[in-house]
Amino acid sequence: MRRLRGLLLAACWVAICSGCGSARIKELTAEVESLKARLSQAEAQSAQLQAEKANLESALASAQQEQQLVAGIKKGYEEARQKFAAQMKALTPLLGDVASPLPPFEGLADSSWVGRLAPGAKLAPDVKELESALKGLLGDQGLKPAP
Repeated sequence: MRRLRGLLLAACWVAICSGCGSARIKELTAEVESLKARLSQAEAQSAQLQAEKANLESALASAQQEQQLVAGIKKGYEEARQKFAAQMKALTPLLGDVASPLPPFEGLADSSWVGRLAPGAKLAPDVKELESALKGLLGDQGLKPAP
């Protein structure tokens, strides 16, 4: 009986020890699987961030091209504005001291400047005289006025 008790005690001990070892192995296996899942999620997130980075870089390049285009338009507008102001100065003897009605490039957003392009009421009686003077100026340069 003593042997049987010892044998049973040894069997229980082996069963308990092997059960604990098996549980620990299952726990470690589950942790490894969890780490693999987190790694695959991190890789997917990394790929998504790389794609987003590429999209942002292309948007930045597009914005820079548009900025260069706007800078070119602004430069061309300012040059045309200066030429127009010089032409208006040439007409000063006919029109009086008239500043260029065109605003700086930044002022184009406000449309109040458009009314300054139309001749004022004080010029209305002299419009025919002004028209003939302008035709004379344009004729001298070899240009034909628009009908």
